[in-house]
Amino acid sequence: MKEFNEYCCHKCFQESKISRFLQRMILCSVCGNKRCPKATDHDLECTHSNDEGQIGSVYGIPLDKK
Repeated sequence: MKEFNEYCCHKCFQESKISRFLQRMILCSVCGNKRCPKATDHDLECTHSNDEGQIGSVYGIPLDKK
């Protein structure tokens, strides 16, 4: 099992068994924005943006809805 600080995105936390204990904000490892798609899935590109409605972000448009 990974150390808590090794989980870098929402996707990693959801796939882990500790996701239900998550009580911290997940930020993009590149730009530090919570709405960046990379904060949702580390395989996505960083947009360097905190704009609402970004495709792929948990705060925006899911990839399967685009």
